[in-house]
Amino acid sequence: MGNGFSIIRYGWIELHFDLDKLFLIWCDSLPYIEDSDRIKYDKWMLTNLDELTLEQTQKRLNSERVNYLVKFNTEEQHVIVKIKYSGVKLWFHPETEKMNEEINKYKLFAFGKSEEDYDNFNRGF
Repeated sequence: MGNGFSIIRYGWIELHFDLDKLFLIWCDSLPYIEDSDRIKYDKWMLTNLDELTLEQTQKRLNSERVNYLVKFNTEEQHVIVKIKYSGVKLWFHPETEKMNEEINKYKLFAFGKSEEDYDNFNRGF
């Protein structure tokens, strides 16, 4: 990638580095994540992705009393849910064939966690 940036893939998980500093863990290949001999995933909420809408995710987080923030970006048509304790972000967007879909029906398409210095989630609040 150049300029000191690099990405290393570990299974379907991407590790993003700036020189020698890990600043982002990212996965946008959710349907393909499976356990292997080397990696065991605790999928927790991510077990039934076809039904994991923004609405269902919020219900689940609320029932488990998880503190989270929600950021809507209607211009780019995505919603980010940030789990406060861990800093993990869940990215939701409409299915491509339903671009004007109701926001609560947006589907989970990625998750990630970035180092605080690289995190722009709180900008604009």
